[in-house]
Amino acid sequence: MLAVDDPTVKGQERPKDMPKQPVFEQGPITSGEWRCRTCYADRFKTLYFKLNPAEATVCQGPCKLSRVEAGWSIWMEYDKLPPLQKAVLDRREAPKIKNILWTKFPGAEITWEEDKDFDGSPPSA
Repeated sequence: MLAVDDPTVKGQERPKDMPKQPVFEQGPITSGEWRCRTCYADRFKTLYFKLNPAEATVCQGPCKLSRVEAGWSIWMEYDKLPPLQKAVLDRREAPKIKNILWTKFPGAEITWEEDKDFDGSPPSA
């Protein structure tokens, strides 16, 4: 997570015994299209979801801040993600059958062999 002090954010204090989320450094400016951190934080208020072109040094979105001032998304490989973010992605991107099975068997390691003859149709079709 990119931690940014925002005095407008209100919420409950984090419980003292709850471990903190990892914080990643912004790092050097990367090549390619980039997502403005400031606009992304307000994306549901502004309905602005676009990426900025690679050559843009100023956000094309509503904030109009420079890339350095606004911040940008950090893209990470799955293997480098912290366990909590991996779990969120695993759950969100998993085949539906895994989510169904996890409701009965939380955290189960589910594997299967692919059936080359199966075309996805129900047995009664």
